[in-house]
Amino acid sequence: MIFPVFAFLFETPFAALLAASGAVAIPVVIHLLRRFRRQIVDLPTIRFLLEAKKVQEKRWRIEQWLLLALRCLMVFLLASACAAAMPWAEPYWRKLFPEMRGQRIAGVSRTHTILVLDASLSMLAQKEGKSAFEKARQNADRFVQACNPGDAISLVQMAYPPKIIINEAAEDFDKVREEISAMGATHGCADLPGTLALVDAILQRSPARFKERKVLFVSDLQKSSWLGNGAGPANALFTKIRTRAALGVVDVGAEIPANLAITNLEIDGQIAGVSAETRFIAKLQAFGDKPQTRVKVRLLAGKIAQGADSVALAQVLEESVDMQTSSQATVLLKYKFKEPGDYAVQMQLDQDNLAVDDSCRVIVRVSKELNILLVNGRYSARDLERSTGFLQIALDNDGVDSIPLKFKARSIDEPRLADELNRGLTNYDSVFFCDIARWRAAEAKTVAEYVRKGGGA
Repeated sequence: MIFPVFAFLFETPFAALLAASGAVAIPVVIHLLRRFRRQIVDLPTIRFLLEAKKVQEKRWRIEQWLLLALRCLMVFLLASACAAAMPWAEPYWRKLFPEMRGQRIAGVSRTHTILVLDASLSMLAQKEGKSAFEKARQNADRFVQACNPGDAISLVQMAYPPKIIINEAAEDFDKVREEISAMGATHGCADLPGTLALVDAILQRSPARFKERKVLFVSDLQKSSWLGNGAGPANALFTKIRTRAALGVVDVGAEIPANLAITNLEIDGQIAGVSAETRFIAKLQAFGDKPQTRVKVRLLAGKIAQGADSVALAQVLEESVDMQTSSQATVLLKYKFKEPGDYAVQMQLDQDNLAVDDSCRVIVRVSKELNILLVNGRYSARDLERSTGFLQIALDNDGVDSIPLKFKARSIDEPRLADELNRGLTNYDSVFFCDIARWRAAEAKTVAEYVRKGGGA
């Protein structure tokens, strides 16, 4: 590193030459000042050694000259290394090593580029067998290969939430290409304001050695990402970033005339029982500028085997629906399960260019009976005066053939609740707490965990 106090010595090639010459002269001056001046005294007793002395002096003189040359070379190389780091030396390096010259970026100044790759769901749309995200990675890889030596790259993934892949100004282009190759698209939307906030933070930390800074977005420019609810905050961040860096966009979006997506699938607020009619509701969203008629909506189901890693789905229902341009529709399909157990249920459309949103799956537990725990908080010897008295009568549907799902309710008093909570309530599908006087923190935590795992309370 050249300290600013000495930078003026290497500001121009001529100044650097003078500085190098002065530096080389220093060892010469020291050598001349420290020359050993000997006093000659003739002694007759050593005259026979004069011939041997002449040979030694000649060798000593050669060694001294070699030592002086090495000292001068060392100082010259140090001065040359300082001069080589100056901006005016960059063209000479490029002429000396033409194979290192970048193919796209002209000029000699170093550039810090922040690459932003859109990884939202729409980037999985395919055209001619290749997704937009694959095109984005290829474009980013070509850009990295075209960068000049001395440039640096940071990498950001535009998703929800956005993510910084390479935070520092990386000059190892092989590492950058590996990170780009390892990136994948997500199954969510893109948070443009959040992404711009990360880009702005990287720009603030960008090292001062880079004279230029650029931000390059590689995206399909979907309207929902770029002109959605975050457009207002994004505009303010764009204005702020534009004062620090140049902006660029590479459009890798495919022209898709129409796309149909399943945005949600759920059970119609009921519990699935054996031989009972279970209602599945799916919400469809049409994108594009063309209506679609007689779109096939299929319902597939498969029982999940104990310990199995996958489940085989079979089509059980099919229905057709007409979709207008940019419209929404709700599809209701009814199905009766024949056996109890856990089932995977999937609503599926005909595959289009964006296959990832053509299906939606839920897991359904089908039961013959529902185990219910009633916790009574008001003790009484008479059943109907207990808090759970009338509720237990209402849940008793034994012998009612019109209700295929049977309720098996068990009532306990509040003091026995601690024992059931210690067992985690795993034996019950639902729990009713009636007039409980006080909750302890540990009890509330156990119930919250039970609900989180799918229990009803």
